[in-house]
Amino acid sequence: MIFQPVSDKLAVVCTDNVPDYFIGFLDALGCELIKVERDYARKTEVNMLALGDDRVLSFRGNRIIEMLSLHGQQVFDPEFSFFTSFGSGPNCDSHELEREPK
Repeated sequence: MIFQPVSDKLAVVCTDNVPDYFIGFLDALGCELIKVERDYARKTEVNMLALGDDRVLSFRGNRIIEMLSLHGQQVFDPEFSFFTSFGSGPNCDSHELEREPK
């Protein structure tokens, strides 16, 4: 993941992997951005789950946790290394495995 909204007006974005116009678009929307480098995406650290009410589900050892806390987010960081070692994270692991046909 290279972009993750974490609250109404706060998002984490890997600036190495998005075009400049996307950053401009987010700025125009009034989003405050936590800008990180490509290495954060490579280590699945942008893969978090916004829980609402300024709460975020991340994982232990994520370098972005401190940045989120400085922006007023309450961060939950359980041990998740089994999943992150395979390139997954809380956002990806919260999607349904099977959908009911409509």
